[in-house]
Amino acid sequence: MDYVTQHFIAAAKKLREELRDIAGKLFLLHEDIQEQTEAINKANETQAKRNESTPILRAELHIPDAVQAQKETSDRKKHSLDLFMTVVQTITMVAVVAYAVINAKQLRKMENAVVAANRSAKAAETANVNGIKAERPWIGSSNFSAVGFAPDVVTNVSLTILNAGKRPTPAFVDLPTPAAYHRKFLGVVG
Repeated sequence: MDYVTQHFIAAAKKLREELRDIAGKLFLLHEDIQEQTEAINKANETQAKRNESTPILRAELHIPDAVQAQKETSDRKKHSLDLFMTVVQTITMVAVVAYAVINAKQLRKMENAVVAANRSAKAAETANVNGIKAERPWIGSSNFSAVGFAPDVVTNVSLTILNAGKRPTPAFVDLPTPAAYHRKFLGVVG
């Protein structure tokens, strides 16, 4: 693989690991938000139970108007704060889900890009190999003829060797003389 492809693949792997790390952190954040929401709901339920279970008094209680107004103001502030917290938690949850969806789409696109890069690299390697094969030298033969071919008879053979290709082979052929051929291969002394 070439330098750019290797770096692209390394960057893709690193990005994939970081996206998985982000997904894990988002999951933990989601759990923390749920726990916080449950804690707030539990506290509200406890407070509501306390408010419901007031002891029955036989005496008549007169609360001054100033204290009553202060309590009502305090209750309104608490209710407003609870409502605000619920809105903030809902917006946070929506943002976390949207972020997770965007990251999942980016991960799929990155994986598709890595697959395409691998296919391109393989095609480039195949093209390089084919180019080298096309450039290699070729040696072939033609015009083969044998005159007076018979057993135990010296035969004249003619063969043309073709040295071709875009880069011809530097071939040095040392053919034996006919007399040396007879001595060496046919066992003829002379």
